[in-house]
Amino acid sequence: MQVVRTQLITDAGRPIRWLNELEVIEGELWANVWMTECIARIDLQTGSVTHWMLLHGLKQGLRRSHPGVGTDVLNGIAYDQAKKRIFVTGKKWPVLFEIEPKKAHEPDNAALRHAPHTLEHARHKCIPR
Repeated sequence: MQVVRTQLITDAGRPIRWLNELEVIEGELWANVWMTECIARIDLQTGSVTHWMLLHGLKQGLRRSHPGVGTDVLNGIAYDQAKKRIFVTGKKWPVLFEIEPKKAHEPDNAALRHAPHTLEHARHKCIPR
């Protein structure tokens, strides 16, 4: 086996480290950021992050619904191409979640600039320092 290509992954020019669990979905690379509950959606040609998906709350909900079961980090992305379904799970998680991405908000919507899930909020939560 040999390396065919390497690609620097960036968001607004800033390198993104600790990408883990890669999956190609509909021509886009999806990767979770290790030790976070975030998934970066990445343009395969440029290596630029096009979207951030915040999956915060899955692990906490899992702990409430399965008390006493040890859970670790988000660490699994799978795609069912035949049925166009996306699944996520984590290390030591006893369940699999089917997720459906929501449409991105328009950046010039004044009401959304103050919403908790703006692009800057996602970058703060998802990009390791």
